[in-house]
Amino acid sequence: MEMMATDNNWKKQAINVFLECLEEKDQALRQAGCLALGSINASSCIEHLLYLCRCDVDDVKQCARDSLLSFGEEGKLAYDQALASSQQMLESLAVCPGLNRSCQMTTEL
Repeated sequence: MEMMATDNNWKKQAINVFLECLEEKDQALRQAGCLALGSINASSCIEHLLYLCRCDVDDVKQCARDSLLSFGEEGKLAYDQALASSQQMLESLAVCPGLNRSCQMTTEL
């Protein structure tokens, strides 16, 4: 698959297919989509993977995180910024009494 990642036409088509996997109900397909995006170095999909890091089940979050980190410094920076943002949001919720605590975000992306 890595050799195919250098073929732009194939890569664009593959990215579209893998992005569709991220929207599937089946957790295994979402995980596979994350890992596939990482394997072809689809750093253009960072925002999609960050969304899964915030909003999906733990196993999918882990695959999304692993893919982000496989993008090198760009992916690590995006992940670290998202984590810092989540932590800041939690801190601001902590100083606002009366907020619905059931809607808190996790700090472990």
